[in-house]
Amino acid sequence: MRIILAVIDELAYFSAVAGTKDQQEEFITLLLDIVQRGRAVGVIVVAATQRPSAEIVPTKIRDIFGFRVAFRCTTDSSSDIILANGWASEGYSARSISPESIGVGFGLAEGGIPIRFKAAILFDQDIESVVAHAKTLRCIPDRENPYLAAA
Repeated sequence: MRIILAVIDELAYFSAVAGTKDQQEEFITLLLDIVQRGRAVGVIVVAATQRPSAEIVPTKIRDIFGFRVAFRCTTDSSSDIILANGWASEGYSARSISPESIGVGFGLAEGGIPIRFKAAILFDQDIESVVAHAKTLRCIPDRENPYLAAA
């Protein structure tokens, strides 16, 4: 089965800024449908926003994502909106991450507890190198690799 990755950057734009109230509600309804039923057929949805608030990320959307990541937030409530209500009071708040800690966040898998992590930074040449190595291991021709096809 091939995996389809749907990335929605600036969720706030689609859920609270652009279009009419009816169009925003339709977007949220369609997003809910894709996230809920998409997992079974290999559709993975990644949504990001800089303004985590209940208006931007309604509970009905937040609660259906199996994995959540909270990078630095300015308030405990913003962290809880992403991770789920109550984690900040138990010591898992993205507010505790210093602004200098680039790439540090809390990850939460369905049914688990938040885990603090540090993400790696890969530049284009690093990605190309990793992809080239993976290709050799899997015997994949260049034409199927979007990173190497442009190189």
